[in-house]
Amino acid sequence: MGVDDPDTRRGRCGRCGDILCPCCCNPRHRCCCCGGPCRVTKLGCLGCCVWTLIALPVLWAALSWGVLKPIMCGQMETELWPESKWLDSIRDRNPQEWTFVGSQADKCTEWMAGIDVEDWRFGASDYQEVFFESSDGLLLQGVFIPGKNGVATGLGPPEQAPTIIQVHGHGPYVFQQSQMIPAKGLSEQGFNVFAFNNQGLCKSEGPPSEYATRTFGADEITNTLGAITLVTEDPDGLLSFTTPISRVGLYTESGGNAMVQFFRTGIPGLVMHASICDWFDRFQQSATEVSPVLGWWPMVSTLLMQCASENAQRGGIIEENYADQLDKCTSSTCPSAEGRKVMLMYNKADTYNVFDANAVTWEASLKGAGFDVTTDFSDESAEEGCNGHVTELYGPDRKEHFQRMCTFWESVFGVNASCDTVLSFE
Repeated sequence: MGVDDPDTRRGRCGRCGDILCPCCCNPRHRCCCCGGPCRVTKLGCLGCCVWTLIALPVLWAALSWGVLKPIMCGQMETELWPESKWLDSIRDRNPQEWTFVGSQADKCTEWMAGIDVEDWRFGASDYQEVFFESSDGLLLQGVFIPGKNGVATGLGPPEQAPTIIQVHGHGPYVFQQSQMIPAKGLSEQGFNVFAFNNQGLCKSEGPPSEYATRTFGADEITNTLGAITLVTEDPDGLLSFTTPISRVGLYTESGGNAMVQFFRTGIPGLVMHASICDWFDRFQQSATEVSPVLGWWPMVSTLLMQCASENAQRGGIIEENYADQLDKCTSSTCPSAEGRKVMLMYNKADTYNVFDANAVTWEASLKGAGFDVTTDFSDESAEEGCNGHVTELYGPDRKEHFQRMCTFWESVFGVNASCDTVLSFE
């Protein structure tokens, strides 16, 4: 007898009266609980499939948004609101007493052989601490470091030299190796440097308590815009001179958001050091690192992006995802890319911001948008346990990498900075 035979009685599966029961199509399996006389029919089997197609997505959504998302958001909480103990420990850091932090502090001895942190610290008279407003009104801590040796290198006195604004990444703050070493190198070469702490870090004012301190660069975009306004306009008269925007460059690292303001302003040059491209991809990678099963879960990166964005004061990182910003540019919102330059600095051995997912994608996108792109791609593996992320300027080939960056800035501003002799690295 076939499945359509009205006399089939081997299972109570399929059509029960006018109801299509969610059940299997094998008449030997008693899985239909509708009651009453039942028979296996093609229509009943179709009902099984329809109910399954409805039930599985509903179950997935319930598990994702009802169970998994609250757990992940809880795990992300210290990324968004750093622990007060850590915030207290960094509050009084400064350019005179900065130290190496993270795994690089004690697990990269071979990688950073020859570096004495004392040589890279600043004297009290080498910088000016300022408190300036972000574009949304928060009072942020920054340090302006006038260029030294500019007359000798060819850049001239600080008032004539270009100014490089440094934008740190998502996790750290200014007064540590990834910011202070390039700041020291550039200032010794004659460039002015302005570096600042994002909202809530060190002495920078934090947002209202109901919003996250760190938002993966989304709210911090207002911090970067405030720094650009300070350096180019100085509306409150905090600095002894301003720098025209045509003589301003941006340097950013890892999760730093400087590229977003670079796209939106007329700044002529940008250095991106191990910069994240797509936060969706980065969150997917993070989930996989925690658990392969979690990384497999459909749309896990979207759940994490929602955790981050829902706690931001403005649109959040879903709206401000770096990879999407070039596509959002129009002739009225972004200046032309013509004649503007970008340098990409990436280590192919970096396992944190994977080369193919970030450097390769950025290079193609930026060239496609019309920017003049220079690359400094290395393949420098560190010793075991050493984080090789954002390390080109203090790894074994640091001098060569700095020379390439210095030469890039010469080309951006049409100046001579004597980059063949890099003073801090001699």
